[in-house]
Amino acid sequence: MPSRRLPRTDEARERALTRAKDMNDSLDPADVFLSTGVVDRLDITQPDFAGKLLAKGAALSVQTAATVDTVSKKFTARNFLSHYFQVFNMGISRGVYTATQRGYFGIDVNSSVVPDMSTEEKIITVGNHVITGDPLRVAAGGAAMSNPATAEVTVAVNAFKAASINQSAKKLAFDLAQEAVAGLRAEVDSLILRLWNEIETFYSEEDPASKRRKAREWGVEYTDDESLYSLEGQVTDVSGIPLPEAEVLLVQTGTKVYTNTDGLYSVPAVAAGSYDVQVSKEHYHTQTIPQVQIVQGETTILNIQLLAMPGALQVMVYSEGLPLPEATVSIEALGLSQQTGDEGTVFWASINAGTYNVSASHPGKQPMTLPVTINPDQTSVLTFDLNNE
Repeated sequence: MPSRRLPRTDEARERALTRAKDMNDSLDPADVFLSTGVVDRLDITQPDFAGKLLAKGAALSVQTAATVDTVSKKFTARNFLSHYFQVFNMGISRGVYTATQRGYFGIDVNSSVVPDMSTEEKIITVGNHVITGDPLRVAAGGAAMSNPATAEVTVAVNAFKAASINQSAKKLAFDLAQEAVAGLRAEVDSLILRLWNEIETFYSEEDPASKRRKAREWGVEYTDDESLYSLEGQVTDVSGIPLPEAEVLLVQTGTKVYTNTDGLYSVPAVAAGSYDVQVSKEHYHTQTIPQVQIVQGETTILNIQLLAMPGALQVMVYSEGLPLPEATVSIEALGLSQQTGDEGTVFWASINAGTYNVSASHPGKQPMTLPVTINPDQTSVLTFDLNNE
């Protein structure tokens, strides 16, 4: 025997209220059978709940975009700082800088290890030390840094800090939007229960099948059992390569599953309703697909493509075992070209993942071209040793 099933998701709640209000509004006033108190509650609660739910979805989309931006700028800032300290340590070994100058950056003067930047807070702390400490170091007679210059590092760190602040603000806005929806949920559930009771009472003299049919027109839902329905699909990168071990999360329920070696996933326990699906994988931008509809008795197929985070490239050019300044390093396919600094290095903080040919040249030296593979969210290192012509 079919039984009535109250909405389980906010989207289903909103549909139930909207359907009931549309049906009631379509009636001639003389035919309205809902109680005055219920109609008054419906006229107030339905637009309020629908508006708050819409605002929550918009806030989630804005937060997701801010998070993607923050992750990208975090990667760039971390790579600039990492390269900065690598070049600085190389300069110490060559006598360009002194080990005691490390103190301006708040690090052990005897340590040649790149500072720990495993968290956002540590990246910002290290970046602030460079921003405030390097001008003092140079003012005290230290040689200015180049490739990357302190100014480049400052731009990258400040961009990350601004993005992080913006992301926090957008997260707070989403949290407040969620709270606004949650604050109405008890009233909505109480109203739907009262609505459906009055609707079924009005049709109570009909035979059971007719009663359910007419009640469904008002949004009342019935089910033969408590079966849950499946969400399935595949997660790939933008080129279609399957991504194993990607996490698929249903935001509203907290349900998590992971893709297999073919990038396939299946969520076996999803009630009918609307869900925000968040897909994430290390070294890839997280993607959130809002309001995915799960329909009773059907399998919803959702395929997702994730965009790989960019990688970084550090190129070191030598000649006869010594760093070679003013060598030209270029990646023709990307239109990139840059000259090495005093340490013989070139650094690009953000390059899309892939394999590229990199060329190095210098007057009086034999040019050389080597392939390099840029991996997502990693720094690749390429070394040239140019011979005399």
